[in-house]
Amino acid sequence: MRTLVFTVAFALAFLSTSVLAERPGSTYRAGNKVLSPGDSAMKVQDAMGEPESKEPIQNKLGAQMGEYWYYRDGNKTVKFFISGGQIVSIEEIR
Repeated sequence: MRTLVFTVAFALAFLSTSVLAERPGSTYRAGNKVLSPGDSAMKVQDAMGEPESKEPIQNKLGAQMGEYWYYRDGNKTVKFFISGGQIVSIEEIR
C-alpha cells in the first residue's frame, strides 16, 4: 500500500510539472545575470536576494507543487514559479 501511494504521488508530481511548460523566451536579466527556466532556485537568490514574498502552490489534492516567488524591480513585479528547486516560469507584472 505504501508503495502504491508513493508511486501515485510521484506520478502526479511528474505530470503536474510537465504540464507547466515554459514559454519560449521567458528569461529575466538581473544585473549582469540572466535567469531562465531550468536554472536553480539558488541562482535566483544569488541574483535577486530573498523574495519579498512566497506563495505556496498546491494541486487539487493539497500536495505542494512549488512556490511563486515575488520580487519588486522598479515599477514592476517579477514572479518566478519555483518547483523541484528550479525555475519553471518567469512573469513580469506591470
